[in-house]
Amino acid sequence: MATSRTCIYRRGSGFRALAMKSFLVRLLFFVAVTCVSAVASAASAPWSQGYLRQPEAWYASSEARAVADSVVRYQSSQGGWPKSTDLTKPPRSPDDIPPEGRGRANSFDNDATTVPMQFLARIAAATGEPSYRDSFLRGVDYLLAAQYANGGWPQFWPLRGEYYDHITFNDGAMIRVMEVLRFVAAGQAPYDFVDAERRAKAAAAVERGIDCILKTQIRKDGRRTAWCAQHDETTLAPAWARKYEPPSLSGGETVGIVRFLMAIPRPTPEIIAAVEGAVAWLRSVPIAGKRLEQRRGADGRNERSLVTDPAAPPLWARFYELGTHRPLYLDRDSVFRYDFAAIGYERRSGYDYHGTWAAELLATDYPAWRARLAANVPAAAPIVVEAEAGRFTGWVDKHSCWHNVMLTDAPHSTHSGKAVVDTKNEIGSYIEVDYEATWAGPHRITARYTHTRADPRPGELLVNGEVVATLALPQTVALPAYKTDSVVVALRPGKNVLRLRATAAGGLPNMDYLKVAEVRDVPAGALPRIRILEVEDGRYSGKLDHHSCWNFIAQTSAEHSGFTGEGFVDTDNRVGSHIEIACEVPVAGRYRMGLRYVHVKEDERPAEVRVNGVVAEPALPFPRTGWWTAWTYVTTPVTLAAGRNVIRLTALGAEGLVNLDHFTFAQLP
Repeated sequence: MATSRTCIYRRGSGFRALAMKSFLVRLLFFVAVTCVSAVASAASAPWSQGYLRQPEAWYASSEARAVADSVVRYQSSQGGWPKSTDLTKPPRSPDDIPPEGRGRANSFDNDATTVPMQFLARIAAATGEPSYRDSFLRGVDYLLAAQYANGGWPQFWPLRGEYYDHITFNDGAMIRVMEVLRFVAAGQAPYDFVDAERRAKAAAAVERGIDCILKTQIRKDGRRTAWCAQHDETTLAPAWARKYEPPSLSGGETVGIVRFLMAIPRPTPEIIAAVEGAVAWLRSVPIAGKRLEQRRGADGRNERSLVTDPAAPPLWARFYELGTHRPLYLDRDSVFRYDFAAIGYERRSGYDYHGTWAAELLATDYPAWRARLAANVPAAAPIVVEAEAGRFTGWVDKHSCWHNVMLTDAPHSTHSGKAVVDTKNEIGSYIEVDYEATWAGPHRITARYTHTRADPRPGELLVNGEVVATLALPQTVALPAYKTDSVVVALRPGKNVLRLRATAAGGLPNMDYLKVAEVRDVPAGALPRIRILEVEDGRYSGKLDHHSCWNFIAQTSAEHSGFTGEGFVDTDNRVGSHIEIACEVPVAGRYRMGLRYVHVKEDERPAEVRVNGVVAEPALPFPRTGWWTAWTYVTTPVTLAAGRNVIRLTALGAEGLVNLDHFTFAQLP
């Protein structure tokens, strides 16, 4: 019996030893596979943004190329990719690819098109394989073709009707498109293989997109607020999408838009105002003291509810009602409800009506952005608001519109340099200048001109002999009322020949100059290079015209000349006559308000100054200027809110106010 037990023991020991050896072999194999697959693990993962976050070396691997080959096969003939599709699984037949024109094909929704493009850019840069590069470039052409003239992008392209055609911020669709095009325009790795022409087109598309963003921002009482998840592609008004996605203010999409605007290296005052307005709105609408809770109910379903919790972090609603800015909830019946518990289970627990979307933006991103602005953005030029643009008791006095335009320092006052060029009235007449570029990349070319005739006189812009764009050069209201038209194009380092060539029988308008400005990031504290190229110093077909008769008329027949804008305001001669204007500033703070006026009488005609209904200066005097053409300024400090401010001057004396030309606002240190 003991022997038997011993035999059994030895047999078991051998078995265990063999098992241990097998285990060690498997363990070593597992470790080896783990080490290899740590980098290649993405190849077996479903398609997601994770493919953009792999180690750089992985993109040159065979696993990465296999995924890329599959991604390329899903690209449509138009150049886009389908949404909600696992692009890592090679299609076994054409039936596995979503059909074009319906369903999931050709979309910007749910990371479609933009994520495949970013992935292929990494593969193309790592491998140098032309097929990946060409697929990416077809994607760039697709993004450019899908953009509306107003700068927006739909959810699907080609268009398929209904809400799919709306300008779509929902789920970050349009912002992702603009981010990819911004990468392309910058020309940095891994997008540096993109040609200069496409980079220039991408830069121009981004600028149009930014313009669309600014125009679609919803305002209440003149103040900038948020954006809707989708806007009408024609009117730009907030629009319906699905039955439970109403025209509203979005607590989620607004955050993504603001982050995009804050990433712009040199924001304009309008961009800054858009960010400040949206941030102020986000700060005003959080749901405090409520926690979003999910519990499994008695029926086994997960139930979402808002529960009271004073310590809960703030939440933002997906939808806020236009006008009231109350959180808004809808079922598929499209009925507006203001209580989350009032909608049915299907939408309440199957749709993200709440999130902490704005928390990090407000706590971290926005303060960092403000700090960057303070460190890098030079003081903005004063904001000018024409008096005649406001409301007042009295009338607008013009006296001499010639002098108004010709002798002031307004942007369209007269030609710069020595003269303007009046080209021949024929197709092919031209102006041409040389520009020495310091870098290869996008530059904004701006043409300054005047043209009062009814016939359109567009011009083709040629860079180094190749047509790269067309400028419309629309009609101006008067010969002295110069306009500008601009386009972003790519220039090469060194000498570039810029020619504007007439495409109509009337030739070109009277041309003043071409301005060239670099479009690129510059070191902190530096400024982009901008050059004015006077066309009279270049080559042209036609003659110089000094328009000396305009200046002669201006200097001899003006009684109250020298005002800016369309005229000045002459108020009623009585106590209480007033002028009220609205001024929008990007940043709250102290400003120096300047009032340009003329006054030849002995009295000082004091005025009460109110800002947003609060008295800022009880009696501001306006001393005598000496003569009707001796325009001057009086200044006073005022405190303005970010966004729209209402300034009102009210006469304290029986003679009313002085003749007022315009208001200026310059931020104080």
